[in-house]
Amino acid sequence: MAPPTPVSNKSLAQAIQLLATIVGQGALPVVVSEPAPRPSFRTPKMKKLDPFKGFSPSKLQVFLQQCKLIFLNNPHTFPTDCAQTLCASSYLTGKAFDWVQPYLEVLENAAPDFLMNSWVVFEAQIVTLFGNPSKLCATKHQINTLVMKETDHASNYIASFQALQSCLPGWGDCPLMFHFWKGLPSRILDLLSQNNAEEFLNFGELIDATLHIDAHYHERQKEK
Repeated sequence: MAPPTPVSNKSLAQAIQLLATIVGQGALPVVVSEPAPRPSFRTPKMKKLDPFKGFSPSKLQVFLQQCKLIFLNNPHTFPTDCAQTLCASSYLTGKAFDWVQPYLEVLENAAPDFLMNSWVVFEAQIVTLFGNPSKLCATKHQINTLVMKETDHASNYIASFQALQSCLPGWGDCPLMFHFWKGLPSRILDLLSQNNAEEFLNFGELIDATLHIDAHYHERQKEK
């Protein structure tokens, strides 16, 4: 095999000049590399739900908490109450599934206020049937008698209140606001009363207003 013919510097220079001319005239396409796609964000994979058979009230509380974690972690998969109740129902077995099965059979022709269309109603009903009735009564008594001390911080009262709230499924904003309001000290109630109670559209707004008033109170106490 004959050795390759060496290329002179003059020929190489002419080739480079010709290539530059061709590219400048648009005869050859200029390839622009696209930026590498950014990796899409993915939420952490959650532990699979443990089936609930309907025999242990303590396991029911864990089951419902696991459901809520999954719903919060992936809101696009469970955007509606119906999607959430159906997911929970798919993990019910034994007598717990015997309870929910009649609702599943009429799901397509159900009214808007149907149990499967409301997670709050679904949760309240399953707790009533398979939860601990004595614990439920005790929690209602505790939240009814919970009182914030005059000099205490509102954050402590709110933490205690919400811990009890988590054990009272089915309670909407109205009963929560009533009991929360009832336990507040006069120094906060007086300022809240300056606003019409109807102006608080939900429980969250009442909590925010309480924290705001309480923060100003403790700031003034430090200045004295």
